[in-house]
Amino acid sequence: MYEDLEPGQQNEAENARKEVRWNIPVPIVVRGTYADGTKFEEEGTTEDASPSGMAIFLPAPIKKGSRLEITAQQEGFTSPAIVTDARAMGPSLHRVRVRFDGPKKYDRGAAARKFIYDTSSSSWAGYIEGGVYFNRKHEAHGKLEGHKVVSLDNGKDMFVKKGDSFYDLRGNFLGRLI
Repeated sequence: MYEDLEPGQQNEAENARKEVRWNIPVPIVVRGTYADGTKFEEEGTTEDASPSGMAIFLPAPIKKGSRLEITAQQEGFTSPAIVTDARAMGPSLHRVRVRFDGPKKYDRGAAARKFIYDTSSSSWAGYIEGGVYFNRKHEAHGKLEGHKVVSLDNGKDMFVKKGDSFYDLRGNFLGRLI
């Protein structure tokens, strides 16, 4: 039934969720008002994102039920949101899950940074931005040349690109561009 799908697509089809969820780090800006009426603007990073919401890490505590505005500038996305869960992860780190409270859904289509993402493992192997391949440490490591990624250090082939999918030199699937 799934023979014509890439490995990550097979898992996605077999274990279908209501929505796709990507475990990717996207920089965001959160605007809102604290319980005491003080307005705030905080920068954060997503833990994961889906079309209808995301989990973000923020330095400030936010309460469940709070209304926020979320902006992912690199994706050209802004939406009102409501906090559905908030947990302290440490003294200056809070994990906040939000649901977008508007007609607009989060979409990676406009993003300049395209992650090489494997849905079967819910992980990313790096990303391509401006024709440059960055590893998981956000270090420029290679460049996209046609249907391959070559090393910036020695010019040797690192990955092969077939459509939106990437493979190592042994043919092992690494992920699709999202």
